[in-house]
Amino acid sequence: MNISTHLMQGESVLDALYTLNQYAPHPNPPFQSKDDWTAVVRERKGVTCHATFEGPARP
Repeated sequence: MNISTHLMQGESVLDALYTLNQYAPHPNPPFQSKDDWTAVVRERKGVTCHATFEGPARP
């Protein structure tokens, strides 16, 4: 098993964390649309996230 942790900023956060964000801090469903969520997240400047992935190495 390959487990890796990546520092993520900018656009990479949008793709990796959208699904997780829908389940973790909010009641579900209904889910917030990806377009609405990315519009809010893009405005956050200076935010750094760390994400842990299991499986094949990610770029």
